[in-house]
Amino acid sequence: MPAAAGTGPTTVAKAYALLRAIMGTAVADQMIRRNPCTIKGASTVHTPERPTATVQEVYDLADAMQPRYRTLVLMAGFLGLRWGS
Repeated sequence: MPAAAGTGPTTVAKAYALLRAIMGTAVADQMIRRNPCTIKGASTVHTPERPTATVQEVYDLADAMQPRYRTLVLMAGFLGLRWGS
């Protein structure tokens, strides 16, 4: 499925999923006979798994930080904490 310049695969997949849902509703409301959105897997995005830091890498990062941030880095690295609002 070709995408416009600057449009990522996630945006394209979500747009296709929305179009397929709209067309599915049109079929259910008997506005059209069948859903033309039949491309298998077009609404899914395959993303590679994100790498995680090893135990040694977390300790190395904590050692490279200012001492006042060491505990924060260790907690974030080992407890999986994330910034939130």
